[in-house]
Amino acid sequence: MIEIDVSGSKHVCDSSINSWIQERYRNIQEASAEFWFIISIKSIGVDLRLPSAGAPRTRGKLDSCFNSDERRIIAMWRDMGVAQGNDIRVLLNFLDKLKREVA
Repeated sequence: MIEIDVSGSKHVCDSSINSWIQERYRNIQEASAEFWFIISIKSIGVDLRLPSAGAPRTRGKLDSCFNSDERRIIAMWRDMGVAQGNDIRVLLNFLDKLKREVA
């Protein structure tokens, strides 16, 4: 299961996720609030929380504790530059790829 927390509102990653994120992003911009997100991934062999810049700190595993599937997802996260959190298109592209990886 993939879930995303966008500035305090959570949603499961399903067919409506792109429009939900875009709507949240517009609402946050209109309110002049800070846009941040935390992606939580829980599936067989994967248990990760990936926070963007500005997200509340989360406790996670030590780097040495990640298995190969988790390391692959983290590498994709870093390579795509998702953690900066300043480009919603990058976030949506990452989620699309992530759904294929975790499915």
